[in-house]
Amino acid sequence: MKRKTFYHILFITKTISVFLLMCLPIAAQTQTLYAIVIAGTNMPDNTLKKGLTKSFNEITKEIELIPQYTNLRLDKHYLTGNDFSSNNLRNTINNLQCNSNDVILFYYEGHGFRYNDQTSKWPYMIVGYNVDGYSELKNTAVSLEWVINSLENKGARLTITIAECCNSGVNVPVPIQKSIKGLAPLAINIRNPERYKELYEYSSGTISASSSKPGQASVVSDDDGGYFTG
Repeated sequence: MKRKTFYHILFITKTISVFLLMCLPIAAQTQTLYAIVIAGTNMPDNTLKKGLTKSFNEITKEIELIPQYTNLRLDKHYLTGNDFSSNNLRNTINNLQCNSNDVILFYYEGHGFRYNDQTSKWPYMIVGYNVDGYSELKNTAVSLEWVINSLENKGARLTITIAECCNSGVNVPVPIQKSIKGLAPLAINIRNPERYKELYEYSSGTISASSSKPGQASVVSDDDGGYFTG
């Protein structure tokens, strides 16, 4: 009788354990952070090249801290150097598949512009090097608005889209500075891990940002990178 009671209790205990595991909150289950970073790190202008490389290094350093403070698994897609092309960008986005509790983070660093008759507030990104002529510009240009809408349609819990690029006419030169005054460095070593959880594990919705408004150029520095990452 005692042996039967023991096995009965053991069976109930195992059943409850399985039930509790099945009922764990979604935030505690496996989630994936899909990080897409596009950076023109082979720009022919050496100062611009250094600035964009600086920005790329800073944002990827930040991205790779996220799994340390959250339950998210990192799936990274970094398109730099010779992989910096509009076709690679479109293919990466079109082929991306995610679940409803995942997070997508898109970050672009490079040239940008807007058409004279453009109505959208978001810039076009020039994803390629040594672009010469209107037809070549048209082939390499990718609308940030298309990226925002395409990623939002993937159905992730949280979608963040950020672009560091100009939003002005094609012939407006990129303002390049040795350093950017007034920037405070990211205090990565004193970050509060709970803030990472609040944003990447518990938040939902869409965040979209550009470093420049319509008609405005975007500053880059070879020492500091861009405003968002400096």
